[in-house]
Amino acid sequence: MAGGNKRRRVDASSRTLRSQDGQKQGLPRLNELIAEAIEVAKTLEPGLTDRVLIKEAHTLTDSLRKVLPLVRSEVKYEEYKMSLRQNLKKLQKICEGYYWADSYETQGELMSDISVRMNEWLAHVWLCMQEGDTVDMNGVEKALVLCSETVDDIKGCHMRWVYARMVGVYGLSTNPTTVVDVNGKVVYEEEYGSMKHNLAWMWRKLLVTSTSRNLPTQTILQNVKRFELVQEICKLLRRSEEEDDEEDEEEDAEEGNAGDENDDGYGFWDGHWTVAMKAAADHVISRLDPSR
Repeated sequence: MAGGNKRRRVDASSRTLRSQDGQKQGLPRLNELIAEAIEVAKTLEPGLTDRVLIKEAHTLTDSLRKVLPLVRSEVKYEEYKMSLRQNLKKLQKICEGYYWADSYETQGELMSDISVRMNEWLAHVWLCMQEGDTVDMNGVEKALVLCSETVDDIKGCHMRWVYARMVGVYGLSTNPTTVVDVNGKVVYEEEYGSMKHNLAWMWRKLLVTSTSRNLPTQTILQNVKRFELVQEICKLLRRSEEEDDEEDEEEDAEEGNAGDENDDGYGFWDGHWTVAMKAAADHVISRLDPSR
């Protein structure tokens, strides 16, 4: 008789967690098992001798949470990239035309569309950054790079002066910017903030958040220097000892802003920061401006 190992035949109806389709069938089966475990847990009436088993159940539950794949928050990069680039190309084409000075209405409409779309995206990206480990911070940085590149490209257009103000050359935007958290609380609101200022606030958020989570910041620092935002970001950062007294700080935090304004009249909008973020801000200041 020929030697060798015989393959074990697997019953197709077997209720195993593994399957040829991997995650496709594995996750539904996993959810079934978890649901069954929950129902069993509801019926338990543990006795005094079950302490070790209960502790083991908690350990297994914690282990399950650690190995489960994370649900990543979607930054929606491709969606917003397409709309921003389309409007930018239209603007560039009009500004390069012979009658660019007479196309002020179209320039204004396109600038408004770009500004509104970008503000909408920045508000979404901010929410993504709040999701902790479920967001790809590299994707967030990629989104801010695209927005910053778009603003630089707009500056290169031969636009009428009134619309050039919107990108930050003269510090004015006709489109207010508001960012709210998941509870609807306003965490940032600037009625006259330029695109450049709004982006500086977002880059600051990315720097502080990444630092507080011990994530790499080298490329972020390189990008803020590349887009010449260091000074703007530094104006939006203050060391923890520079803040108001505790009573005023708590009152201002309820409004989403930490009270004081910088020398340019913009709010710091850091009232929602955690203790870890405030400590991280001190570190970021030292990296960007060692003289402070």
